[in-house]
Amino acid sequence: MKPCSAIGTLWGISILVFAGVLFAESGNVESGDPETTMWKNAGYEVPLVVKRAPDVHLRGMDGSDVNASLQDRIVILHFWATFCAPCRAEMHELDQLQKHFKRENLLIVAISIDSHDGAVKNFMEREKLRDILIVRDPSTALRDSYAIDAIPMSYVIVDGRIRARIRGTGNWAPKFWKAMLDRFLNIS
Repeated sequence: MKPCSAIGTLWGISILVFAGVLFAESGNVESGDPETTMWKNAGYEVPLVVKRAPDVHLRGMDGSDVNASLQDRIVILHFWATFCAPCRAEMHELDQLQKHFKRENLLIVAISIDSHDGAVKNFMEREKLRDILIVRDPSTALRDSYAIDAIPMSYVIVDGRIRARIRGTGNWAPKFWKAMLDRFLNIS
């Protein structure tokens, strides 16, 4: 499913720049690297040069500080909004994915770009989302640091480094992510 264009998208661009990182859309980079091939086969864009991810410091929906450690695990930063139909459709998949794995190994942080907490809290309660970590980016600072120009958009961070990105809905099948955990973290 294509991303929502409520905040503008750049279509037809093969290489995109984000925080000094060049991304190539899936299928546009020739590489013998099995990791690159794995991500691209799953529909993800891969950075041409792997770089450190910007830190995540936000407030949780319960008011607690959320400082997501990006080290020693896979972190999925998922930017979404309650007004975006494709975003709402995949939240249950992300919640179920988080339920399958310990947060020490795979942490999913769903970062809402909604302008008010109420819409997000109501959505969480109505949809019974219990396992995924949901926060809101009220200042736009985090989405700016990740150059979010469409939603949903997700970044995959492995041991503090950006390894892949997907614009639009992602592959959230537990079998795929178990393979990723096995490969990167040697989790069985």
